[in-house]
Amino acid sequence: MTRDRGAGGGDSPATIPRVLFVDHTAVPGGAELALARLMGLTTLDCSVAFLADGPIAQAIERSRPGSTQVFAGGSRFAQVRWLRSVSRDRIIVSNSLRATLLCAIAGVPRRRHVMLLRDGVDAVSLAPEKRAMTMLALTRVGGILANSGWSRSTLPAFARKRAAVVFTQSGVTSASVAVSTERSREPDPTIRIVFLGRLAPWKGAHVLLDAVEILGRRGVTGFDVVIVGGSLFADESYAASLRTRVAQADLPIVFAGHVEDVGSFLETAHILVHASTRPEPFGQVLVQGLGHGCAVIATAGGGPSELLEELATDGLVPMGDPDALADALARLVREPGLRAALARTGLVIAERYTDEATVELFDAELRRYVAGGGRMGSE
Repeated sequence: MTRDRGAGGGDSPATIPRVLFVDHTAVPGGAELALARLMGLTTLDCSVAFLADGPIAQAIERSRPGSTQVFAGGSRFAQVRWLRSVSRDRIIVSNSLRATLLCAIAGVPRRRHVMLLRDGVDAVSLAPEKRAMTMLALTRVGGILANSGWSRSTLPAFARKRAAVVFTQSGVTSASVAVSTERSREPDPTIRIVFLGRLAPWKGAHVLLDAVEILGRRGVTGFDVVIVGGSLFADESYAASLRTRVAQADLPIVFAGHVEDVGSFLETAHILVHASTRPEPFGQVLVQGLGHGCAVIATAGGGPSELLEELATDGLVPMGDPDALADALARLVREPGLRAALARTGLVIAERYTDEATVELFDAELRRYVAGGGRMGSE
């Protein structure tokens, strides 16, 4: 790992330019974890520039020694100057909105600048100020790699025509799917339901609590729920309200908090619940549940409707509808044959979204972009 204060790269341009990812943070988040997985599998000549240090930079450096540069302590002016110099012989792929804007300020040529779009850009997904900054950033990139067809569909027309879909790396591999396919869950008198996600209002843990209360009133028993995920500072009061509600109502729910290895929870889970109250852009959690052999129930809309199209009848429920979620959970708790059928289909779906498959798609799209002279999509 190197720490650069603004020195430029001087390598001669190659037939296929080198790829430099730029991210404003190396703190673990969905985008950063996906980048680490991509860097471990890509066949392209890739390196990463982080504008702050963190565990993800260290993890990538361990898997690809010499591939990371960290600007911790460097001034914004130095960062901009360095980005301007290296853009002459590299394709710049920005992994966050902040990184995209910084590259734009640096004057990275549009044809050498690709943006990884990891969220919808509609008014529901983004606050007005962030949406305005995103629209500005979109004018400064030559290509956009959206994490789902839905995310691509939210782009304005001028940006949509230069966008392609490359699904996000979720940490599910062909080997892990094969293991899950061979592994059979032992008969268990208690069905384990897992909610995996950050405790933020839009992720919908409260909808799951509503559904569990409804199941209790209906006399549905024989299950428990584990909620896996922590909360950011801004959402701590929401998370506290969930815990208080569970304690007061004596619901069969436990909170595991933030965990590094979610696989250990998914391996013992029978059902994974996703309950977002606005469209999820892609759904890494869903791929993880499918890949571990869980029967998955998710909110319809956004990426989940694409991922679970074959499971729509039993695997998708209307957004913000605890009664519908309770109906779906009751069926899966009471019908082991239906659970097993959804799990088998889910494993087949997961094969299409393994890290190997999504990285291969990323590599192919970037090669096409370079071969096309900096053109992507239908542009």
